[in-house]
Amino acid sequence: MVIDIRRDYRSNKEIKMAQDEKDRMMQEFLAKGGKVEKLEPGIAKGASSLNRSGRLQFTEEQVKSQTQENQE
Repeated sequence: MVIDIRRDYRSNKEIKMAQDEKDRMMQEFLAKGGKVEKLEPGIAKGASSLNRSGRLQFTEEQVKSQTQENQE
């Protein structure tokens, strides 16, 4: 068996799409009747499972106040 030392064996390769491909996919989504909604900032459901302690770093009010400060 021959090992190619020039081959990229990393598994964390990022696949990047061109902007025109993203635009085409968005147009297809909207043509099918899809809708894009702007949601209020907040904490994602299940976010506490990302911490080892099981507790969130910020409260819901802190997250909303930080986003309001950034928008000003």
